[in-house]
Amino acid sequence: MFERILVPLDGSKNSEMIVPYAVELASMFNSSILIAGVSNSEGWQAVNESRSYLEKQSDKIKEALVRRLPIEEGKPLRVQVSYQSLVGNPASEILNYSTSINSSLIIIASRGATGGEAWSLGSVADKTLRPPVALCS
Repeated sequence: MFERILVPLDGSKNSEMIVPYAVELASMFNSSILIAGVSNSEGWQAVNESRSYLEKQSDKIKEALVRRLPIEEGKPLRVQVSYQSLVGNPASEILNYSTSINSSLIIIASRGATGGEAWSLGSVADKTLRPPVALCS
């Protein structure tokens, strides 16, 4: 049903709250989990920090999947986990990456790095759910 699940993370505890749901769905449907992080900066330090964070999250997700799906010795985990560090506008990059990997599902937290209670959805989640539509005349 869900072949590839995209999980955008921004480094905040709020964004990480959806990880257990992704693990649950992936274990139920043998889905691949693809983690993506988007940096607004092209600087090497920002990109390296993003990659390091995503690698750690990938390892945590693999550990959770191993606990959820015990594997036989010598056999690989049947659910694949990978990560990608992106640069640019978060909502646009998430949508572009989702299209490029042909994701079946995007699981995104409603509030990430900025937290806040002012809106029902965070701005990146909202823009990802409601991308701009080109009007034709």
